[in-house]
Amino acid sequence: MGTSISALLIISVLLTAVVVMFKANQIGAELLAVANKSTAEIIADRVST
Repeated sequence: MGTSISALLIISVLLTAVVVMFKANQIGAELLAVANKSTAEIIADRVST
């Protein structure tokens, strides 16, 4: 009984880690997209003037 409870605990911790890593990856991609967009706007403003 204790073995199955510990196995469930380990599985839940691993799944939580996977979800956290996936969410962090999405947040990082969003931050990069915003940074690239603002950089492109700044470069476009400098080129057009």
